Amino acid sequence: MVVRQLEILSEKIGGLLSETERLKKKNEELILSGNMPEIQALREENKALKQDRQFVREKIKDLLDRLELENKEIF
Repeated sequence: MVVRQLEILSEKIGGLLSETERLKKKNEELILSGNMPEIQALREENKALKQDRQFVREKIKDLLDRLELENKEIF
């Protein structure tokens, strides 16, 4: 159960990393263009992505703690 949840989160991390790279490239392009409204919209998107990453980190920590507890119960 915990292992499957970790696998799902691993897939989510891959998606978040891809999205982070996409936003970095878009950010560079927008800074060069000087388009302030789009830059502000991208900043909001970055904030949401940071929140997603934080959520995933917390879930991983929780699942690893549970996995450690399960292992202690087995051994």
